[in-house]
Amino acid sequence: MKKKKQGWVLITGATSGIGFEFVKLFAKKGYNLILVARNRQRMHGLKKKLESFFDIKVVVLITDLSVDGAAEEIYDEIKSRGIFVEYLIN
Repeated sequence: MKKKKQGWVLITGATSGIGFEFVKLFAKKGYNLILVARNRQRMHGLKKKLESFFDIKVVVLITDLSVDGAAEEIYDEIKSRGIFVEYLIN
């Protein structure tokens, strides 16, 4: 049975710890994901795995949220793509 797409979830700290656990949880439920983290190599590897294993879209944003203006850049990028974020996991 194919899982229904259920919108978009933005997850910060997506490559490790609790963030990574949320990535797995929402991917299993069929949500499209916007992943935010600092490690480019890990992020692109994670994106490939998620898109090959689950029928979802994954947007990767390599960003350090401790830098001034980073949150605004994320907002602007998501807005420019016309994505509506249903859930934010920070």
